[in-house]
Amino acid sequence: MAFWISFAKVIAAACGIGAVLLLIVYVILQSYLVQRKKKTHLRKPAPRPEPTLKEDSIAKGRKPVQAESRDADVGRPAFTRDPAAIQREAELKRDTLHIFRRLQAAETREEKST
Repeated sequence: MAFWISFAKVIAAACGIGAVLLLIVYVILQSYLVQRKKKTHLRKPAPRPEPTLKEDSIAKGRKPVQAESRDADVGRPAFTRDPAAIQREAELKRDTLHIFRRLQAAETREEKST
């Protein structure tokens, strides 16, 4: 019985010492974080409010982007596609739709693989 009492005292002392050590480590880490935050706070300059895109372009004497794109559309000719290319694309769409529907309707594995 005396053995268990002395053993419990040793375990309690070890746990108490461990708790004190953990508390010391916690305090050290907290002070380190506070110092680090102060250093980063001192290094960062105060953020300047940046002008918006519209104010910036007006200040530089340029037109806004929407006005530039509208002016660009007026200057170039309309894009026309080759009728043969349009017909090939239509045939390709029709063929792929046909294959897709055939695969949906297929019930056996052989029909799906062909």
